[in-house]
Amino acid sequence: MAALLLAAVSVAVTLSLIDYPIGAAWDEIVKLRGVRTGRYAYYHPLFMIDLAQAVALVVHPADLPSLAQLVRVLGALAGGVMVFATFSLARLVLPDLPALAAATATAATPLFTVHARIFKEDIFVAAFLLLALAALIRLLQEPAPHRAILLGLLAGFAAGSKYIGTLFLPFAVIAILFVPTPGPERRWLRAATVAATSIGTFLLIMLPAIRRIERWRRGVNSELAHSIHGHDVPLPLPLTWGVFHLRESLWPGLGTPLLALGLIGLAAPFVAGRERRMPLALIASFALLWYAVHEATPLKPFPDFSRYMLPLVSLLIILGASFIHELLTRFDRRGAVAAIAVLLAAVPALSMSLRINSPDVDPRTIVPPIVAASGARVIFDRYADYERNRRILGINFRPNKGMADIVVTSSLAYDRFALDAAPGPMAAYYRELSSRPHLDVSNGRPTLAYFNPVVRIVALDGSVARLEKIAAEIRAAAPVLAVRLIDPPPKSEQ
Repeated sequence: MAALLLAAVSVAVTLSLIDYPIGAAWDEIVKLRGVRTGRYAYYHPLFMIDLAQAVALVVHPADLPSLAQLVRVLGALAGGVMVFATFSLARLVLPDLPALAAATATAATPLFTVHARIFKEDIFVAAFLLLALAALIRLLQEPAPHRAILLGLLAGFAAGSKYIGTLFLPFAVIAILFVPTPGPERRWLRAATVAATSIGTFLLIMLPAIRRIERWRRGVNSELAHSIHGHDVPLPLPLTWGVFHLRESLWPGLGTPLLALGLIGLAAPFVAGRERRMPLALIASFALLWYAVHEATPLKPFPDFSRYMLPLVSLLIILGASFIHELLTRFDRRGAVAAIAVLLAAVPALSMSLRINSPDVDPRTIVPPIVAASGARVIFDRYADYERNRRILGINFRPNKGMADIVVTSSLAYDRFALDAAPGPMAAYYRELSSRPHLDVSNGRPTLAYFNPVVRIVALDGSVARLEKIAAEIRAAAPVLAVRLIDPPPKSEQ
């Protein structure tokens, strides 16, 4: 009951945070169009789209903003499922108190709170993966046909939410075949049942795509190529040394104490009692597998690569709590110390979540009309405002002072090109923009995913006077925004 209440509170909090303009995530409009028209490129599986279409048939949203609110509600509900699934999985290796603490800590992390607000596949696949992992452990502990079918359904839903969710099925089949369980003579039948149910569930979800098989094939091939070659800034393993997501996703997404606890928790299977050793080994193994697969691919798409690590939030917190509990289980069978340790470690994460998600003035709503009214020729980069058809200027279109007086860009666009791996012409363009007089405008809150960017107003014509006038108007319109004028010396003086 407490876990359900916690999940409900998580959903309620998330619902208070979903009223933001369409286009914060640039592909949201593509997904909304797929929900409204049924036309979709199948770059991702269809569970999320199918669900949104079914709910829309009942609710009948009046317009696109109403539909956006509706689908974000579904994301918030998936977040609630993820919180409950965290408790359900944790309860297999922990007493009630630390299991509830693990679910609470999960709900407090920036990685969770931000992605429960967004209509993207990651929150759905994370919830199903946690439920599937719990179902796998139960099947191995007490084999039964209905448990094999349930596991297959959940694995199918995970794959039907996002293609990378298919990673769970071979993991589960290998575990069924090789982990010692009661009734070993039926393990092949159990594995076949899980595989057949999972594949059947996935195909049912993808029925609309099967009817358009050529388009589906193109979508899958596109995603495979994307995974192999990376995004606009490919980050292969030799460049990241295997720590990109650790440093850039998990550290800011969990906070230092929770991440440190989770990393230590990877050793939990080695100190666990016999009855909990197998479940903890499965949790740790899947966490490492998930991390390794995502770290190995060059695909780390800015500005929201951190969403790929969402399932690890729960897994690492559970492992960390288990490590403490296993060390102290003789003296603290209820796990009170482990629960307190996890909750204390989650305090910095909660503080960061509040800073990121609390409602505030968005520079993307204030800056564009002021700059547009300045009389200058203006070109906007993607993420500098909420216009839905902007492109990343540094990739194929690099306006110069002959084309515009001002370029308005955003840290969600230019940050990626500061990396050493950034392609030369793109990185050079944004370096050139930063070398010109510009204003940096922000609400002072930490940036994560698509929220709280710095908006940069670059004077291609070098007019500091115009920037000063724009800065004064921004301060008058939104005094809470931080506006900083940067006038680098000419290159000859540097």
